[in-house]
Amino acid sequence: MNDRTLFSFLVPDLLRRHIRELDRVFRTNLSCKLAEEGISPGDTENILAKYQG
Repeated sequence: MNDRTLFSFLVPDLLRRHIRELDRVFRTNLSCKLAEEGISPGDTENILAKYQG
């Protein structure tokens, strides 16, 4: 959950091997969830930029 926005989501069926690529898994799933919420692609890119490592 994001402390400031309280936006949260679950990633079902996460496997142990996915832990090694957790950054990619997080960003991919966040992008999908934001799209489901109707967030524009431009805003989604701005949000994802904050989570680049």
